[in-house]
Amino acid sequence: MNSAGSILAGNAWISAGNTHAVVWSGGTMTDLGSNLSTRSTRANGVSDDGSLVGGWQDRSDGYRSGAVWVNGAETVLTVGGNPLADVNAVSGDGQWAVGNGGAYAFGQAYMWNRSTGLSFLNSPFDTSMYDTLSATAVSRDGSVVVGYARDTNPLDWGTPDIGWIWTSGTGVEEIGAWATAQGFNIGGNSLTDPTGISPDGRYIVGYGYAPNGFTTLGWVVSTPVPEPATLGVLAIGTLAVLRRRKSR
Repeated sequence: MNSAGSILAGNAWISAGNTHAVVWSGGTMTDLGSNLSTRSTRANGVSDDGSLVGGWQDRSDGYRSGAVWVNGAETVLTVGGNPLADVNAVSGDGQWAVGNGGAYAFGQAYMWNRSTGLSFLNSPFDTSMYDTLSATAVSRDGSVVVGYARDTNPLDWGTPDIGWIWTSGTGVEEIGAWATAQGFNIGGNSLTDPTGISPDGRYIVGYGYAPNGFTTLGWVVSTPVPEPATLGVLAIGTLAVLRRRKSR
């Protein structure tokens, strides 16, 4: 939804086998359709004024491509004619969409701008292991992006994600190290997966793991940080077995 809670975006079933991206506003549901009549679409994010919607479009070849709708008109996101993966979030100001570049972007996350088009966020992590960089959330003006780095090789089952934060001035940084530099004592916890960010870019939330690797926790960090500062633990649950790979 948008920051005011007045516009919602998602998908709705139009048949037993297909869904379309939809937007709800002022009591009216609008079908954003699909550029292929037999393929599904979904909206994952919407700007504050509803002019920009981001999500995905299923292709005729079976691949799923990131897609944006600007004032209801759809554009499929590609690089070299190949599909980028889902748009996971859009900025409140309606200028930016962010997501996972997928195989054709060599694991890089992407930012798409209504005026300047595509740009990519290069991974500082070991790309032989962490082959996917996915952006999950973006601030209202596109100045701060967060996400995770992931090893998708099934032979490396159990490799933890690495949470990251990006700004134009610093590039991609591991979010645990960033939080520590802001004055937080994260106590050896792993902030593996940022999932949301406030419009002003100050507050970031996500989930991760305690030092033992078995206990899951929710966390929130903010910047600038008043002194002294500590990690805010929102929820804790103990896993009885080693965690399985998260699927998306």
